[in-house]
Amino acid sequence: MANLVAIEEEISNVLAVSEELGEGQQQAALTYLDELAIAEAEKADTVAYAVRKRQSEIQFLRSEEDRIRSRRKTMESRLILFRE
Repeated sequence: MANLVAIEEEISNVLAVSEELGEGQQQAALTYLDELAIAEAEKADTVAYAVRKRQSEIQFLRSEEDRIRSRRKTMESRLILFRE
């Protein structure tokens, strides 16, 4: 499947020549534009899903960092108390 930029470029190309097409060709171009619009929407949804997933992973890693940092500090404090 083409990337989002390629799909948008193809839409622009079809629109640029649409007035020069005959009636039969215009109908085919409209059908093709519908297909491109669907592909564009699906690709945009896929990109949005990937971004949301990555944001979720980042948030999980941040919370793990906080948890581990807290655990380390607790262990350090206990070690200091143990040495005294």
